[in-house]
Amino acid sequence: MKRSNKKYSLLLGLVLSSGLAFSNMSYADDNQVFNGIPIQGALSSLQMTQLTAQSDEENDDELQGQIKLSWLQSFQDNTQLAQITLEQAVTLGNKTGLGKVIEAKLDEDEDFLVWEMKLIGNHGNLMELTLDAGNGNALKLDVEDQDDED
Repeated sequence: MKRSNKKYSLLLGLVLSSGLAFSNMSYADDNQVFNGIPIQGALSSLQMTQLTAQSDEENDDELQGQIKLSWLQSFQDNTQLAQITLEQAVTLGNKTGLGKVIEAKLDEDEDFLVWEMKLIGNHGNLMELTLDAGNGNALKLDVEDQDDED
């Protein structure tokens, strides 16, 4: 009986200490890196919430794209650097299930090359979707409120 109590105590101690270690790891860095969400079909409500949080300056994580631009490159035509073409970006934007892409342009965000797209949502609202120009991951989503138009 004593052996099983010792094993139980040891096992409980290991579980508790590893749980504390893992819980501290998640809070170790305030600036979490956000690499985007791969678009494999319509975005879930959880994914949309995560993307809209990236548009909020106070709640966003540190954006991490695939193609880092130097200060000088941000003023140049970087079409040849993009690994995702305009056609691929538009296809991915339409695949999200958010609405229809009406405009897309290659741009720079947080020193990374991105595709910024405007979409007309399924309910008529205007949205801006930002995709990584390196891998096509969705990085940000900004949904304009109807009240913003007044």
